[in-house]
Amino acid sequence: MKYFLTLIIVVALTSLLSAKPVSIFNGKNFSGWEGPLESFRIEDGAIVGGNLNHPIPKNQFLSTKKKYGDFELRLKFKLVGEKANAGIQFRTERIPNHHEVIGYQADMGGRYWGALYDESRRRKVLTGPDLDK
Repeated sequence: MKYFLTLIIVVALTSLLSAKPVSIFNGKNFSGWEGPLESFRIEDGAIVGGNLNHPIPKNQFLSTKKKYGDFELRLKFKLVGEKANAGIQFRTERIPNHHEVIGYQADMGGRYWGALYDESRRRKVLTGPDLDK
């Protein structure tokens, strides 16, 4: 029985660890995504937020409609503009009838590169670069 249980665990772990990557963006349209689409566009197969001519008046969040369990997110990004402020939200939920979300953000821009920010709950940097430097 012990051997059989070990075999089941090994087979289960093998299938989990060998899962094939899943693309969450098709590079063509916002199928499977939700949010204020007027603040985002697709250029050359990439999602682009905002523009360099007009500031965005408040935080905007584009999110997948599907929820994911355990995952490894891999992406490429480019941040341009003076005082650019952006991030990637994960383990995040939309606040009903509100433009904000609740969850974690991997911050990008300014002094906050690589910081982990708690969006809308504690509204604080949980860990990241030493901001006193």
